[in-house]
Amino acid sequence: MADMLTYEEFRELAKPFTGGRYETDMYDPDLRTAIDTSEVFFQSWIIGGKSGGNVWGEDHYTVSAEKEPDPEALYEVFEKLGLSYWTGRKIEREQKTGTYTERAYYGDFTENAYKWISVDAVYDKLVEFGMAYPREQAPRSGR
Repeated sequence: MADMLTYEEFRELAKPFTGGRYETDMYDPDLRTAIDTSEVFFQSWIIGGKSGGNVWGEDHYTVSAEKEPDPEALYEVFEKLGLSYWTGRKIEREQKTGTYTERAYYGDFTENAYKWISVDAVYDKLVEFGMAYPREQAPRSGR
């Protein structure tokens, strides 16, 4: 990356890779706050559960776990920024994780895991690494 980024430039660059549906926001207050104040890079995947139950009493079967996916959207942004592998890994380690359960009828449920990081948190790491300008603080009213 040749030039230092501004906050606005980074948000514009990240925009196509963020947003979407966040099923977990009702379970994770930190994620809810991040969604309210910044866009987030988000991924979820199935880690288990039971399905197949019905009104006729048929047996449940176990829902197979999916392999944890790579954070492809985050990797796309790292590539556009020309970040080294190790710099990207340092940022990737800042992701937060959690789990939630979706419940359905007749005892069916799906257990999910997720990981996320806000656009602001990624930008703050870029500032820390000297790759972006610090964000200006918003002027405070009444001062």
